[in-house]
Amino acid sequence: MPSTPIRVGREEPLLDLRSLARPGPAGRVRLSPAQFEHIARTVSRAPEVIVKVSGGARSAAGAMAHLRYIDRNGALEIETDEGERLKGKGIEKDITADWDLDATNARGRGPYRGKAGRKPAKLLHNVILSMPRGTSPEKLLAASRDFAREEFALRHRYVRNRPGIPHSSMS
Repeated sequence: MPSTPIRVGREEPLLDLRSLARPGPAGRVRLSPAQFEHIARTVSRAPEVIVKVSGGARSAAGAMAHLRYIDRNGALEIETDEGERLKGKGIEKDITADWDLDATNARGRGPYRGKAGRKPAKLLHNVILSMPRGTSPEKLLAASRDFAREEFALRHRYVRNRPGIPHSSMS
């Protein structure tokens, strides 16, 4: 079956899209308005935010080590999901105690945790928001707050470090 080119814009397109999808009832492949807008943003090289979930911790000790990393061993200020700003050595112990990660970890090691030999569940996930170059620190902080509230509020606890440092964690 021959593929039909799909043009984006009136001029010669930067990207010649071809679809090998099954044609619709009219015999043509249709793009939704959202798909068309996404393609238009892509070919115009619009700046985008990248959300990456990387790594994590399977124990309270691993969670503390990661928290020490994102606050640079107490040198940087971090902000909790409740808006509290914390800075200084040893705050990772307070956070993991507040999140009750030791009890969660113990439940995961209990006799009813599932299949034998299975890795314990992650207690903490790392979420990295990458903004386009030149994004102001204030906009980065506002965007990360909004993202965390929309995605994690009332379901997961989280901390984020202040603008300019690209790491946040949630449990």
